[in-house]
Amino acid sequence: MRRNWNVSKKMCSNRQQGFSLVEMLVSVAIMGIVTAGISEMMLMNSQGTWKLFNRVDSLNAARTAVDRIAMNVRMARNIGDIYGQSIPEGDPVVYVDYGTNYFPAPNNPMYGGGQTPAGGWPSSPWTGKPYILSNQCLVVQIPIFDNSGFPKKFAEGTGTPPATTDLDNVDTYVYMVLPDPTQAGTFMLQVASFNSPESARPALNPPRTILRGIVGPLDPSTQQPRVFQFLDVAGVPLDYIGATTATYSGVISNYTGVIVNLEIKREQVEQTEKNSSTLGIKSEIFMRNNTLATLSG
Repeated sequence: MRRNWNVSKKMCSNRQQGFSLVEMLVSVAIMGIVTAGISEMMLMNSQGTWKLFNRVDSLNAARTAVDRIAMNVRMARNIGDIYGQSIPEGDPVVYVDYGTNYFPAPNNPMYGGGQTPAGGWPSSPWTGKPYILSNQCLVVQIPIFDNSGFPKKFAEGTGTPPATTDLDNVDTYVYMVLPDPTQAGTFMLQVASFNSPESARPALNPPRTILRGIVGPLDPSTQQPRVFQFLDVAGVPLDYIGATTATYSGVISNYTGVIVNLEIKREQVEQTEKNSSTLGIKSEIFMRNNTLATLSG
């Protein structure tokens, strides 16, 4: 009787051990599914966090660049080169000085005679001068003030070529959108300044990069960035002034504002395509020191 009890107990023990093994396998499978789900959730959360970081980084970088451009434009006397070039007109012929849509102009007393600025002219990837107002190039000139707050003048007869009259003394800032050699398919924004000898502002030459990761907006016909546009007194945005190639343009006085359009793609955090973030920003900026004659008087 005792032997049968022992046999029954042993069989029951084996049966209990068999059930425990199955339960263990089921538990392992369930834990694997749960772990995989939690890992996927953590990965998705991380990707969302990285995208947010990249978006915030894009916004900060774009706003910093736009604020820098805005500061120069609001201080500027004009876009283009105020020193211009002399154009023969009338009968008898007289030479009239016009502003130009490019820098340096032939009559620029600081750089129109083949002078080289401190630091030299920018090298590649910058194209050779002149620098022409376009979707990829912005030229602004900021007046220099004396200690009393009055604009300084470039005296008549000084400079090369000699100034024909007393001219406003200005610093010239050139913003250029260029292909970014560090990241294929994107562009960067650089700035250089060509200062007057009397300027107290620090020179920006060689050019400095103030923004990377520009991907648009793109001109569908050229596939080049359409970053800068120019506003005339009627508020009409134009891609260029005068002509697409270097030429004098006596109407630069009628342009009082600049539109800056930027689309930024950043991958600063966890640099993968899945984690990148694209952000667009647009700003309209108007000159406050524009004293040139305009159609509105």
